[in-house]
Amino acid sequence: MNTLIKFILYIFILIPNSLLFAKEIMNYSFCNKPLSVAVYENGFLYITENKSGIIVDVLNEISKKTNCKFNFILMPRARSWIELKSGRIDISASGFMSSERESYSYIIKMWNKKNFILIRKNMKVNTIEDFIKNKKLEVGIVRGTYHGSKNIEDFIEKLRKENRVQESSEQTNIYLKLANNRVQGIFGNIFVIKKYMSEIKELQGNFEILDWALDDEKFKSGIFLSKKTFNNENFKKFEEIIDNLKKNGLIKKYIKKYLTEEEIIKFKVLD
Repeated sequence: MNTLIKFILYIFILIPNSLLFAKEIMNYSFCNKPLSVAVYENGFLYITENKSGIIVDVLNEISKKTNCKFNFILMPRARSWIELKSGRIDISASGFMSSERESYSYIIKMWNKKNFILIRKNMKVNTIEDFIKNKKLEVGIVRGTYHGSKNIEDFIEKLRKENRVQESSEQTNIYLKLANNRVQGIFGNIFVIKKYMSEIKELQGNFEILDWALDDEKFKSGIFLSKKTFNNENFKKFEEIIDNLKKNGLIKKYIKKYLTEEEIIKFKVLD
């Protein structure tokens, strides 16, 4: 008996603790190679300065629970959709759902990302009509952006015909243009607006956030999986992973690193 006990103890000493207490890792065939993820400067969703943000937190959490590894590739937003459609990248991080994007990608909803307009308080502009009437006012947008609202898209198209739209390839540029009064209004969601209002001194206390997207109740946003990489079965498996993160409160946990509970409710970030 003593010999048997010694043998058992010997085996336990040889086995590394990491193996004894290892958590179960889910293996997926679509993760047999690292998955490329297109990201762009996007407020607290993706922060280019230190390659962090909510998207990174969520995908890192998935890496802990599965055999999936992700390579983040910084690129302009407009280009990311072209690359996703062609299959040259596997995932595009964060965007609005649309019928066009559904034609070449599977979409997994993560949160609601409604766009608001940020304008100067002293302009006496409260509605879309007020802005359109003042021919001196221009709006700034990020090239390749769909704003999730027919009202906003129609508004931008009207101004575009009057050469009153300035396009930039990066988020930072349009906020700097707004701060320097080169444009008088820009659209953004709370993830982006809060970040830049905290960083750019000229924006603090001088601007207000208005809701001009009253036509849409839902502004579903999430990650996009290329149909060149994922089939429907794999999409369902990936969606299940995200759903489990939601149920466990991990999605909200990562959002609350940057937004308060009050902001999550006020700006309808989660259902």
